[in-house]
Amino acid sequence: MQQRQYQQAAINFLVSSKRGIVKAPAGAGKTHIAASALAVCLSKRSGIANVEVMVNTREQVDQMLVACGRFAVIAAKCNLHVYCAAGAPVNTQPHLLIVDECHRAAALGWRTKIEQCATARWGLSATPFSGDSERDAVVQQLFANNLHAIERTELVHDGHLASAKVTWHDVQANEAQGAILSNTEALVAARRKKMPYLFSNEPNANKQINQCKWQAAQQHGIWNNSKRDMLITALACSALADGRHVIVLIGSIDHGRNLLTGIPGAELVYSKMGAKRRADAIARFKTGALRCMVGTSAIEEGFDAPIADTIIMAGCGRSERKAIQATGRVLRPYDGKQCGHIHDFSDGFNPMLKRQAAQRRRIYGQLKYNQKLY
Repeated sequence: MQQRQYQQAAINFLVSSKRGIVKAPAGAGKTHIAASALAVCLSKRSGIANVEVMVNTREQVDQMLVACGRFAVIAAKCNLHVYCAAGAPVNTQPHLLIVDECHRAAALGWRTKIEQCATARWGLSATPFSGDSERDAVVQQLFANNLHAIERTELVHDGHLASAKVTWHDVQANEAQGAILSNTEALVAARRKKMPYLFSNEPNANKQINQCKWQAAQQHGIWNNSKRDMLITALACSALADGRHVIVLIGSIDHGRNLLTGIPGAELVYSKMGAKRRADAIARFKTGALRCMVGTSAIEEGFDAPIADTIIMAGCGRSERKAIQATGRVLRPYDGKQCGHIHDFSDGFNPMLKRQAAQRRRIYGQLKYNQKLY
């Protein structure tokens, strides 16, 4: 099978590594790289009879099985078990454990399973490190601090990924800020009354107050903000009128239901809707039969739909991992796709939301996304 140069380099890295991580942007073919490296190992040497692959979603299970199914040597020479981390088998000792979305490795359930595998471990992620020093140290330790990075800018330059165009929209909703302030005060008072020990010193009190500020900002600045919702639905409808395939990323199912009323033909996708219904909606979106999905984190990572060319970041937040993973959904190459369109919101009416927007703007800048204020 013909490999792209950057894929072959990553395959060589894994084949030569007992433990290590391949860091690659969405669309680079991490699943294909892992399957190819496994096939090379099996064709060159024995001793890898039992192989397990741990992923995050059911969709990723299917993707890995398809990728591995392209290599006859995998079926012939090893016992392959692909599973979601939530249903990971216990007390097994595979000769090789492949961990997709390995940035999750520091989570207790993931870490416990990974540590059971004392031999070879390969990790795959677009964002293996979060910036949290303790969590990052765990990930580094689990994979021997051995990293091979594939740079997004190189893939864009060589035509393997679409470029990114970010349009920023400033939402002015002073009435929402009034509701945020009132709700923050009420939340702090209720928490102080119910759990006064959480306010025993200034650092702890500040932490609780900031949590209340964020809760109120989400509730009234994002999820129940009519001006913001009108802009989101207008952007989605405009993109659909231009023939695009749109993802609206949300942080609340109720918020998604509200947005559906303003986007004809859109469907809501979330993790607890039922595997069959979710798979059906995703399949129709991939073929173009469904052109707008309003979704939660269920489509934030590990979601492969190259036809998607527009994402509206309706959910806010400051997480670097989430920003990279989410925007990567629209940067996979597809026939006729010149670039991935990303719509984000500066939310200048609220200091916390404004700071988070500034953080995302910095992240996009580091990724060399083209940005403009509308």
